[in-house]
Amino acid sequence: MMKLAELLNQAASQITFVNTDYNQDRLMSHTDLTSSFHMIDPLTSFLFRSIPDGLRPDKAPSFLNFKELLDNLQVVARPVFCQLLISIGDQRRPTCIIVHGIMSFVAIHIAEELGIPVITFRTYSSSCTWTNFLLSKLIEIGEVPFPGDTRVIIRAKLLKNFTQITLHMGI
Repeated sequence: MMKLAELLNQAASQITFVNTDYNQDRLMSHTDLTSSFHMIDPLTSFLFRSIPDGLRPDKAPSFLNFKELLDNLQVVARPVFCQLLISIGDQRRPTCIIVHGIMSFVAIHIAEELGIPVITFRTYSSSCTWTNFLLSKLIEIGEVPFPGDTRVIIRAKLLKNFTQITLHMGI
């Protein structure tokens, strides 16, 4: 999503990038945004805003609490996101919302209420492609769902099995 925002910004679009507070803190502490983006006007062309995710501050989002995170986002983030869009509209009315596919449940109804077009955009990586390509085979040979009482933790053994499966399939 950052790359898409960067490309739109280079096309002289005004961008407001909205993250959860947790993701925003991580982004700001691990990225030099001023050198990452070739901004036309750093004060107005590219803005970063954050909204709460509803989790306790000491509880970082993870795979293990993903459902809790989504439930909290639905309750907490929707009204805050709506208010954020309204407040941004005071300065410059949003002409479009591009939302990550996973977060579409937060944005679609709000965008419709405010009369703002919305595009859901699912970022994709080679690992997603690989997983989608192989998932049916992994299910077929019994690797997914994980056999026995195995907890969902990535381990070297699992990765070794995955590699062996792909080699066995001739990929």
